Amino acid sequence: MELHHNWCMGVGVGLVQDVGSEYVASVIEQHAVREEAIRSASEMFPLLREWAGPSLLDISLSGSYAKGTAISLGTSVDVFVSLDDLGGQSIKDIYWELFHWLAHRRLRPQARNVSLRIESSGVEKKQIAVDVVPGRLRSRSVLESQLSKTARPGAGSEIGTGDHALYWRKKDSWVLTNVAEHLRVVTGSGRAQEIRALKIWRERQRLDFSSFYLELTVIDALRGRRSQELAENVRRVLQYLVDDFPRARVVDPANPHNVISDGYGPEEKRAIAMAARKALGMRRWQQVLW
Repeated sequence: MELHHNWCMGVGVGLVQDVGSEYVASVIEQHAVREEAIRSASEMFPLLREWAGPSLLDISLSGSYAKGTAISLGTSVDVFVSLDDLGGQSIKDIYWELFHWLAHRRLRPQARNVSLRIESSGVEKKQIAVDVVPGRLRSRSVLESQLSKTARPGAGSEIGTGDHALYWRKKDSWVLTNVAEHLRVVTGSGRAQEIRALKIWRERQRLDFSSFYLELTVIDALRGRRSQELAENVRRVLQYLVDDFPRARVVDPANPHNVISDGYGPEEKRAIAMAARKALGMRRWQQVLW
C-alpha cells in the first residue's frame, strides 16, 4: 500500500496526468526506430537466399519491427526465414548449419534462444543487431493455400504464414509456432505505445525480458482496460509486474503447448518484478523513462 501511495504522490498528484502522458510519449518518439537498422537487415536477404537455395519459401522482417513495437534503444531487427526442407534435416540441424555457414563468412553469429544474432557497426559506430530466425514449415500445403499464386518464394512480400518449427536452444528442443499469428495478436491489441514504453524501461534497467514475452505481458496487464491514458497504463503494467507477473502463465497464442513464461526461472522473473517495484517508488517520470 505504501508503494502505491509513493507512486501516486509522484505521478498522480505531484504531476498532472496529461503532462505525464506527454512526457512518456516524447520518450517513445525519441527512441523511434532507425531506418538504418532496417537497411542492415535487408542486406542479409541475399546471403540467406544463397544459403537456403531451393528450400527457401519466404523471407521477411518480423518481430518488433513488423509489429510496430520496436525501439532504437537496443532492439534487434528480426528476419524470419521460412524453409520447406533441407534434405530432411531436423530444425536443430538447420539452425546449427546456418550458424556455421554464417561463421564461415566471418559474420560472427551469436547463438541465441531461437535466433542467430549478427552485429555490425552503422553510422556513428552504433551497433546494429540482426536476429535471423530459421523456421521449418510444418506442411508446404499450408503455405500454398495461404499465399497468392503470384507470390515468389523468397520475395519477402509475406511473413511465412503457416505453422513453423523453431529450434529452442535453451531447452535443446523444438517448438511449433506461427509468426503471422503473433503479428495479428500484437498489432490487434492496440497497445503498441505501452509496449514501446516498457521496452525502453527494460533496456534502461538492463533486464533479460524477451520482446515477445514482454508484449504478451503488457497485453495481459491491460486486458479489458479502455483508458487511453498512456502514463496510467504504463503504471498499471509496472504494478502488474510486481503483483502478478512472477506467477502468471503466458502461452504462445499460436500454440497453447508453448508456454513462453516457462523459458524464465523464478530468479529471472523476480529480477523483473523488483525493477518494477523500484520504478513504482520513483517520484518523477524522468526517473522511470528517459
